[in-house]
Amino acid sequence: MSCSRLTPRRTATAVVLLVIVVWCLLMLPDSRVQSVRDFTATITTAQATKQTETTTTEPTTEIATAKIPMANDPTPKDPVPSPHQSEAVQIPQNLSYVFYATDNKYACSVLVNAHRLRNKLHSQVPIILIAGPYVSSEAIAAIKASDINITIVNDKAPDLGEHSASYYSQVLLKLRAFRLHQVIPTLNRIIILDSDQLVMKNLDHLFQLPGVDIAAPSMYWSGGSSLSVTTALMVGTLSDKLWTIIDYALNHMRDDEYDMDLINKVMLRRLMVLPGRYTTLNSHWEAQDTPGWFKGTKTSPHATDEEMEELYKMVEVLHFTAIDKPWNIDPDRLQQSRERSGKSRVHPLLVEQFREWHRDAKEVCSSFWSWEAEEAALREEMSIENAMLAMTASMDKKVPLSPATPETSQNPQTQQTTQTPQSTPPTAPSPPTNGAVHTPDQSS
Repeated sequence: MSCSRLTPRRTATAVVLLVIVVWCLLMLPDSRVQSVRDFTATITTAQATKQTETTTTEPTTEIATAKIPMANDPTPKDPVPSPHQSEAVQIPQNLSYVFYATDNKYACSVLVNAHRLRNKLHSQVPIILIAGPYVSSEAIAAIKASDINITIVNDKAPDLGEHSASYYSQVLLKLRAFRLHQVIPTLNRIIILDSDQLVMKNLDHLFQLPGVDIAAPSMYWSGGSSLSVTTALMVGTLSDKLWTIIDYALNHMRDDEYDMDLINKVMLRRLMVLPGRYTTLNSHWEAQDTPGWFKGTKTSPHATDEEMEELYKMVEVLHFTAIDKPWNIDPDRLQQSRERSGKSRVHPLLVEQFREWHRDAKEVCSSFWSWEAEEAALREEMSIENAMLAMTASMDKKVPLSPATPETSQNPQTQQTTQTPQSTPPTAPSPPTNGAVHTPDQSS
């Protein structure tokens, strides 16, 4: 109805109705009006939150490279947090560092790094140890008795293929960490760490990364044309979907595939790539070179001592790859042993890396592992092996000659020769019985 057709009577009626409506609104109680305002505000806030979540969702169809700033970088890089600024933040209980150990030496290194995280780097995030069946009850007891409050989950590594390298027989135990939310339902995000490393800095800031399935450091030393990551450190967002993918891949691996192959192949489009400083090889201080991510795009040989010291200050996690694992190295004799192998100089920082591990191990592992006991056991093992070789050689000399051969015959073609027995790999000990805090179902 157009305004030109309004009669005076209809106009008066409309005015009366408008006055009544306004009067009713004015008579509403304050609480009702406030409720309407609160509801409107709630809707507005929810819409804004939804819009923010939509714009910050991390795509999972491409490889995402995390641009994590350096501690001295003033440029904000939100939403990725700055390193080492989370110490003052209250840590929720849905986060955890996760280590795994397959024997006592690795268990000692877990305790070394847990001690460093808690007591030297001041992280309050809970710590979980996935213990394989060959970790002794003495080691388990020592870990439980420590002041770090480590939760122990007993588990077993998935089997490798029939023709896989035996050295890696237990390495897949780390991937069982992706099902920990089925064991500890409150868990949401974890940082998985290999134990043959030295955690150099607080890593709590990695828990604040965008919500991708897995974030891991670049495997910068691979030299391949395609981008790949190392599994020595992984930040994982736990879910049934992620575990289903990994579990299926574990059950369909080739004999020449291991943990890094699986993650790089199956999780290619769900990865965030972290900088190389989150897993840096200590072999740089053996070769005295610097990685490509340090300065430039490729490894730089003949680095100066100043560059090696600068690199050392940047490292977040140091991975032991040079010479041997720390529990097999005596740092006090490292220089002498390297000289015997033809190396004239060992960088002082390389010696310090091994020395630092041994200092912490002496403090936290003495009840079940020590270098002195390890060295004594090695000497005894060598003595027994030498004694067996000597006994074998002596018995070979006393073997009677064949009756068909005259004792005086010294024909070289018919003489028996002494055979040196080939060493056989040691058989695995029977798994000890450990008291478990959480015992996962082995059915998957």
